Amino acid sequence: MEPEIIRDPSSPIPVDIVRTTAADGSKQDEIKLTADAKLREAINKLEEEGAASVSLMIPDAKDEVSTIKISLARDVISLLTGRGLDLQFRTVNGEITIPAASLQGASGDVTMTIQPVKAAAQTKEIEGRANQAEVVLTATGGNEVTIIGRPVQIETNLQNREVELVLPLTGMADEVDPTKLGVYVEHSGGTTEFLTGEVVPLANGKGLKFTVDHFSTFALVKSDVALTSMHKAYISGYPGGLFKPENPITRAEMAAMLVKAVEMKEAGQTIRFSDVPAGHWAVEAIAKAYRMGLMQGYADGSFKPEKPVTRAEITAIAVKLMKSAAGQRGAGFSDTAGHWAEQAILAAQAAGIVSGYADGSFRPTALVTRSEAVTVLNRALERGPLFGGADVLPVWRDVPQTHWAFYEIAEASTEHTAMPRAEGGELLK
Repeated sequence: MEPEIIRDPSSPIPVDIVRTTAADGSKQDEIKLTADAKLREAINKLEEEGAASVSLMIPDAKDEVSTIKISLARDVISLLTGRGLDLQFRTVNGEITIPAASLQGASGDVTMTIQPVKAAAQTKEIEGRANQAEVVLTATGGNEVTIIGRPVQIETNLQNREVELVLPLTGMADEVDPTKLGVYVEHSGGTTEFLTGEVVPLANGKGLKFTVDHFSTFALVKSDVALTSMHKAYISGYPGGLFKPENPITRAEMAAMLVKAVEMKEAGQTIRFSDVPAGHWAVEAIAKAYRMGLMQGYADGSFKPEKPVTRAEITAIAVKLMKSAAGQRGAGFSDTAGHWAEQAILAAQAAGIVSGYADGSFRPTALVTRSEAVTVLNRALERGPLFGGADVLPVWRDVPQTHWAFYEIAEASTEHTAMPRAEGGELLK
């Protein structure tokens, strides 16, 4: 049977979808994006209109496609990253958004294969494995989960790069409790993972949005109880078992910490800072922290990645992370009146996130150490401190248990289940 050429007339991007039918009746879509003249013209127009992304709809009105194969040529990747445009694919089985920062530095063509799991028996098998997986049992407290809609298998050579997925909440009521939703992930290497996400609008309904950097099989699941959240480690130490708690934290390090610790909507588009080259170790983290609105650059187009962070700067960031502090203001400090961060400092003071010194000052221009940074972020995110026996908490050679920030550093440097502690904080078992 001759391949069928599918074109979406509403798409701003001119692309042919080649649909073939196999002997068993299954259909496969293949999309090859190359930077021809028409595509360049369309992307230039989107850029002129101020678009943050290039969106491509892959139609399947009869729900008959079993496999979607996507190939992005190197020239397309250069075109998108050069303009800071994200790339989004929309299908009946969900949406995939590849940020421009994740495409940056790709060494060759990028390929992706999407296969929805349509067989009910296969879905039931995945559900059975989910209910035996330790990651799910830990999150649900031993309760069973039910798969929502279809699992989807995604394979790509774009590994270790963050990609945003939105899977449809098929059959869910209008009022969705996000605390009872999660994503069970089976990686091709045999490991499993459990993720939480954010409920967002999707086509004519709602979907669960989450971020991944490895791909395999994803299944949305629903529990009858609120899921226990996982707290990811967002800061690491140095060779030799050192944490260096008194080292000043740099702007690049702060960006890296934020993108690991926080899941926030990315509203802005990626920009290129003059002093953050493509090969910089924190280029993607800096781009994401900027898109989340947590960090900004300077008027001269630089980011100053190696510049130490001040107490005023981290306080301004912390206030953006606070869950509840609207209208609250502290008494203030002797040296913050009229300061650019005065309002943020007052709000953070009222919330107990920051405090001053015995002489009544705040010292907004003083540099922030690594131990101070994790303490401020933990408080803003309502995380920790993390307690536990000496045999389970991490031991840094230069952070003895008597260190004032020992339990805050443990919280920030340990991936763990957020188990509330009766006396306050969290308990690692």
